[in-house]
Amino acid sequence: EPHHPESTYNLHLLQWRDAKLTDQDVVEAMGIAAGSLGNDWSAASLEAQIHMERGDVEAAGQALDRIEDKDKDRSEIASALSALERARAGLGRELSTISLARGNTGMSVLHGQGRYLLTAKRTGGKFALIDIWTGEMVRSFAGHPAQPVRPGSEHVFGRGGLGSLDVDVDLRYAVSGGLDGTVKLWDVGSGQVLRVFHEHSQSVNCVRIDADSRWVISGSQDGEVLVWDIRKGRALAHRFIHHEGPVRDVALFPEKGLAFSAGADGELVQWDMASGRLLKTLCCQDAPFEQLALSPDGIALISGDAMGRVVIWDAVGGEETHVVDKGEAKDAKAEVRGLSLSPDGSYLLVSSDSGAALHESPSGRRLRTFAPIAGMKGRLAGHVFSQDQGWCSVVMCQGSEVEVHDFPAYSAPMAVARVRASEEAVLALSEYEAWLLKAKEAEATGDAAAIARCVREGRARKGFARDKEAMRLWTSL
Repeated sequence: EPHHPESTYNLHLLQWRDAKLTDQDVVEAMGIAAGSLGNDWSAASLEAQIHMERGDVEAAGQALDRIEDKDKDRSEIASALSALERARAGLGRELSTISLARGNTGMSVLHGQGRYLLTAKRTGGKFALIDIWTGEMVRSFAGHPAQPVRPGSEHVFGRGGLGSLDVDVDLRYAVSGGLDGTVKLWDVGSGQVLRVFHEHSQSVNCVRIDADSRWVISGSQDGEVLVWDIRKGRALAHRFIHHEGPVRDVALFPEKGLAFSAGADGELVQWDMASGRLLKTLCCQDAPFEQLALSPDGIALISGDAMGRVVIWDAVGGEETHVVDKGEAKDAKAEVRGLSLSPDGSYLLVSSDSGAALHESPSGRRLRTFAPIAGMKGRLAGHVFSQDQGWCSVVMCQGSEVEVHDFPAYSAPMAVARVRASEEAVLALSEYEAWLLKAKEAEATGDAAAIARCVREGRARKGFARDKEAMRLWTSL
């Protein structure tokens, strides 16, 4: 019933959250409902709710401004206006775009507090710390430049370039994995390298540092996983060897003594940090895994693969708990490029080359989507973080652009539908059928003007604006 505001709102809100509709689709649908009812307060109020969940405070205000003063004392309108005022009062930064050095974001890692970004080209080996509020470089790091090939070593040790980056929550340490097979620990304050680990025999694809800045885990092209003790400056005694192919991503849960690795072989496995023993294979599938993320409390492990499938796991028990995205798309652009959790664990951002989607965690409910940065090509990486109570920011990096979205963490409520009287519905049906009959009579005589007039009158009846027969006659003109 496209002219019924509550049913239109409920249906389109759910479909939009499931990414079956775009922002424009749901806004247009509410516009049709509102337009057919004149100055009806309900449609305008519900349209404002949609805009507030989208994070468009200005559009929400414009919708509420259409409501007549006599209706603003209604409880629904008063609630919407109150939410709007809170959103306006708390709004931090507007949407902003920061340009970095061209090609600088071949890879990027956002610091947990959301102000600083580690960014680098994959070639050349250098990386930098960027203040995303100003776009200025704070610190540069020598990274992994090309080195002379060691006698008798594989050629990989002569290569310069980065395979992965990470930074700790206190912005004290950064860790990098190089195409030269080394893992390096950096002092963020000075930009100096503190330790260099040489245990990998091939290029390092992924590195992670734990929340306490005690452990670093790395995975390499040859399938090996190593855990490093930062304080002792050495690897643990055990190499974690299982994957038949490159390790794509890794994660650590030191409080429970657990490590995780995801491979191009389609296996997601759980390790015992102390013994190096494989504890459990969480998943074995055809599609290669691409990304892992661990919730701040370590309870949930999130995986993303090359088919776009995103799953939340019980990190300790190793059981699947939620499927965020079934990943049925076969488009290469669906491959999961980034997984990011907000510090409080309540939001999950999943990015691919086709954009990014924000989900509620752990339910996996999709809240909204973000398109790729206008005019930019190449991989898109996204990160989400909390900014004060009730607010979130999403930072997307693509090419040489960093785009920041601020929006209220607002969830629009479902609406109780107002029942239409049966007399009203029957009258609309009879009038529609009468006008449709006249339109068909005009069609038989070839009177296009009469067809248009009769179809227009019929479609104006509530509930029949998109009726198939009326649309057929309309499009045949």
